[in-house]
Amino acid sequence: GVDTINKIENIQPEDQDKIESVLAKLENLSNNYNNNLTEEQQNTVKDYYNQMLDKLKEAASRDIDKKLEDTKKYIEVSFADAQAKEEAISKAAEEAVNAKEAVQNGKTKEEVVKAREDGIQALDSITGNIDDFKNDVKNSIESIFTEKKNEISNMPDLTSDEKQEALDKLEADKNSAYEALENNKAKSEAYDVLDDVTAKFNETADELEKKDFSNAKDNAKNEIAKKAEETKKAIDAMPNLTDEEKEAAKNEVEKEAQAVTEAIDNVTDPADKSELTSKKNDGIKRFDEIEDSAANNDLDNLKEAVKTDIDSRAKDAKEAIDNMSDLTSEEKEAAKAEIDKKVEATKKAVDEITDTSKKDEVKAQ
Repeated sequence: GVDTINKIENIQPEDQDKIESVLAKLENLSNNYNNNLTEEQQNTVKDYYNQMLDKLKEAASRDIDKKLEDTKKYIEVSFADAQAKEEAISKAAEEAVNAKEAVQNGKTKEEVVKAREDGIQALDSITGNIDDFKNDVKNSIESIFTEKKNEISNMPDLTSDEKQEALDKLEADKNSAYEALENNKAKSEAYDVLDDVTAKFNETADELEKKDFSNAKDNAKNEIAKKAEETKKAIDAMPNLTDEEKEAAKNEVEKEAQAVTEAIDNVTDPADKSELTSKKNDGIKRFDEIEDSAANNDLDNLKEAVKTDIDSRAKDAKEAIDNMSDLTSEEKEAAKAEIDKKVEATKKAVDEITDTSKKDEVKAQ
């Protein structure tokens, strides 16, 4: 009876089934028992009916808004032509406005429900039936799957096992999404499947991008360490450097290796992955410069040793000439002058050798 009506005031617009049930009871009360009610009671029934009808209208409008958003998502996914896409979205917005207007103009529960259903049907007519819709969503999933699969396959610093494990996960998530699609009956549910699997695809790709980045950092640091060791061994093998010169050059290599390793560690954003290669290459270039400088010092030391030896041999030759009793003073001076000329020419030839790969030519002087 009317005494129980007060219990319905707390029903929310989200409780659509309850709203429709209460409206049906109020209609029954008004239609079949109106003569038994006082005028005040009749007005009370009418007021509660209008309150519940407003809640039903609010719920219906919300349903239409949700359907409009789903429809626009579908259009974005499925309509390739830009103009057709724009026209379809505009048409959907127009249908939604008309449907919500019809909802607001409804005077009874039946009119509001019919306006809502007509509006949803009108939006459905823009996007086609559920099976076509599912196929389009499936194609979208396949497209995103292929995109992420290619991204992972082209990550150069992942191991084969890491790539395969990720690709297997993408495949499993795709198959689960396809299965979920087949079990869904509404377009909104199909969109939920698309959103969920897209999030999973992105999560897998993001995790692999981070792993690829981490591997790239390790690979770059390993190359730096390897190159540093090779450079130090090359320096140790330079026979004409002093122990002090070798240690100084090797310390410079070690210092550079630490600086480059730290610089690589300081790159923390996978988007800046190219900086790893740049910093690694800068380090390797610097190692080559240190090795070249050491090799030049090695060559210079050799040249100085060779020129010292030339001077020593020239001195011995001159002394031998001075001890030749059969030569006149003039002949001795002429012979020693010839030696000086040859010494000067030989030293000049030694000085002109600047290629560190031609140390044998220096030794041959």
